[in-house]
Amino acid sequence: MRAPLWVIAGVGLLSAFNGLGALGVMAALPTLRALPLRVPLVVLVGVPLLWSVVFALLCFGIAVRWRQAGRLFAPLLSAYALSRLALALLAQSDYDQGRFGAQAALTVLFIGAVWWYAWRKRGLGKHG
Repeated sequence: MRAPLWVIAGVGLLSAFNGLGALGVMAALPTLRALPLRVPLVVLVGVPLLWSVVFALLCFGIAVRWRQAGRLFAPLLSAYALSRLALALLAQSDYDQGRFGAQAALTVLFIGAVWWYAWRKRGLGKHG
């Protein structure tokens, strides 16, 4: 059977969110170049752009019932959550550094929920 519509929509929204994030960074490049950032601008643009493409392919794969896409669902979402957490480690402001613990806790909860769902559906292959 096919994956639920909310899974397809959620992955599609992640693709759009990351694509818009990359566009936002590109629009702010003149300002960002003047700031002393720990992260190279190529990473700030490239990471969301890469995730946008990955999630677009995953969304398409899940929508057309490609079996490998169902198996990649939980590992890709886990890698995405960990990459966002890694970028949060490079935050420079005290405010961002102070909320890292909460971000780490939410990341663990997110990854746990994704793997629970994937295990329950056995790679999004069974739905009922």
